[in-house]
Amino acid sequence: MKTYLKLVFALIFFIFVWFYNNQKTLSPHDCELDFQVKCNTQEQGLTLDIHASMPVMLETSNKVTINLSKPSSDLKAWLSGQNMQMGKIPIQVKRVNSNEYQLSVVPVICAEANMIWNIELEIELLDHNTSIKQDVMFETQR
Repeated sequence: MKTYLKLVFALIFFIFVWFYNNQKTLSPHDCELDFQVKCNTQEQGLTLDIHASMPVMLETSNKVTINLSKPSSDLKAWLSGQNMQMGKIPIQVKRVNSNEYQLSVVPVICAEANMIWNIELEIELLDHNTSIKQDVMFETQR
C-alpha cells in the first residue's frame, strides 16, 4: 500500500511539474526596447505594438505608446529594476482609446551605471475577461 501511495504522489508531482513548465508565457526578452524603437509581440491572439522614444532618459518622463489589436478594459503598468532590486514602481497610464495607451515612464538614477529595467504590463481584454501579462525590457546609462 505504501508503494502504491508513493507512486500516486510521484505521478501527481510529475503532472504538476509538467503542467507548470508547459504554460504559455512570453520571455521578458521578447520585447526589448534597447535595440529598436518599436516592438511587436503576440500573446493569446493579442498583438501589442510598443513604441518608445530612444534613448530612455533618467529622471525624465519618457513616453511609451502601446497599441493593442483588441479592445481592452484596462491596462496597468509597473517599473522595476532587473540588476538592482528597487521594488515595483507604479507607472502613470493614460488611456487614449480602447486600443491605445500612453505610459509616462520615469526611471530613477541609482548606484548602477548601467541599469536594466522592466516594464510589467497587465492588460484586461474586453472579450472573455482575459488578463494578459507582458514584460518590456530596456536599459539606461548614466
